[in-house]
Amino acid sequence: MKKNDYADMTLGGLFVLLGLATFFYARSHYDMGELTNMGPGFFPAILGVSMSILGLLVMLASLGVKAQKREFSLRPAFFVTLSIIAFAVLIESLGALPAIVALVLLSSMSEKRGTWVGKLVLALALFGIAYIVFKLMLSMNFSLLNGVF
Repeated sequence: MKKNDYADMTLGGLFVLLGLATFFYARSHYDMGELTNMGPGFFPAILGVSMSILGLLVMLASLGVKAQKREFSLRPAFFVTLSIIAFAVLIESLGALPAIVALVLLSSMSEKRGTWVGKLVLALALFGIAYIVFKLMLSMNFSLLNGVF
């Protein structure tokens, strides 16, 4: 007899609860509007429903999977948190390019696989996408490299 994967079942349940809480909070505190004229509560409500559906799918998928022994490591949590803090500090002081490079390089240190060249290419690609979307398409005013651009 195989045991179900209770970690995925629990995570799916948390997604369902968080999604439902988001949906009901948005419905009770914000105007939903209509599909053609969306109010401020429309997007959070849709996001809540989507999270709940995703949680249900994760829960259903965990029923047929044999539980695996998982090892716990603080390394991913440490480096991802550090990368977010570094991004928040660097975006204002140095600009978007150093902040995004620091974000990608620090967060990629949470795993031991991958090369530094690949990680740097990923950082530059993410910067390019951010530049195209935010600077060119949305015309947002942000500094690419403080003091230079």
